[in-house]
Amino acid sequence: MRAVGGVDLRVRRGEFLTLLGPSGSGKTTILKLIAGFERPTAGQILLDGEDISWLSPAERGIGVVFQHYALFPHMTVRDNIAYPLRRRGWTRERREQRVREVLRLVRLEGFDARYPRQLSGGQQQRVAVARALAFHPRLLLMDEPLGALDRALRVEMQEELRRIHRESETTVVYVTHDQEEALTLSDRVAILWDGRLQQVGAPRDLYRVPANRLVATFFGECTLVPARVLMQESEEAAVVAALGRQFVTRLGGTLDGPDAVLVVRPGKIRLRPAPDDLLLPVTVQDVLYLGDLARVVCQSDTAGQVLVSADPDEALGLGIRASLTVGFAAADTVVVSGTA
Repeated sequence: MRAVGGVDLRVRRGEFLTLLGPSGSGKTTILKLIAGFERPTAGQILLDGEDISWLSPAERGIGVVFQHYALFPHMTVRDNIAYPLRRRGWTRERREQRVREVLRLVRLEGFDARYPRQLSGGQQQRVAVARALAFHPRLLLMDEPLGALDRALRVEMQEELRRIHRESETTVVYVTHDQEEALTLSDRVAILWDGRLQQVGAPRDLYRVPANRLVATFFGECTLVPARVLMQESEEAAVVAALGRQFVTRLGGTLDGPDAVLVVRPGKIRLRPAPDDLLLPVTVQDVLYLGDLARVVCQSDTAGQVLVSADPDEALGLGIRASLTVGFAAADTVVVSGTA
């Protein structure tokens, strides 16, 4: 059974790259291959130009942070962080100096004599990060490190990880299935599905111009409107027919035929259409007020579920099962292949 295949990925020095995908997509397998916990059956893994495919984990100089921290419960914070340094033969003076440095980096000064059981989940995770960074790794791998934390602590730790990455300038490869986490943390995101790389890019680019239907639906919510491609104008644009109109729109990726869908994000759909908008009749199914915006869930005979992010004042008074026509600009759509 092939877990991953055809993955060709280059990570830039000092960047924060996230591997994003559902369970079973191959992201943790890739992390294990890079770390040396699994061996590739084909291909190469290069680090600073050196083929490390057959080196042991200890020989690779890579730091790893796991979801469940993997701290030694019988050791203090100081001894946990110093452990990889002791294994590498660092002198006591050099170890103590480095422990102080990384404790300052993760903002845990004064916690060095505590044991893991005396720390909160977020503090334990920061100790795990400090230990992984202590020996100046060439690369830091993080496997769903925030998965065991509650939402409030996860948000706090996302901010901490961004700061730590910025200040340490370490190259990070991060694994998660959480789209919000990927958006918040990453310089670039690599989306995996069934062991294959679907698209790599900055979060904003993946959200605005997904390469295919899988990326569009997995990386953020969207409405999919059936369309037909009449002509591909360039690598970035195509003439399409949809909702009774013909127009030019952005091309998300390689098309495998004329049958396609328009991807429209919730924030681009208007409850009160502009004069030149594409029009889509819908029936309101639910209205959820989320503070600064309202989430309007609709159903359309043409496009199935339609999601709208609207100003709460605009959504005020919308009734369940009410019929209305929403609109969106052709310029706010992206056309992708109709098949997954």
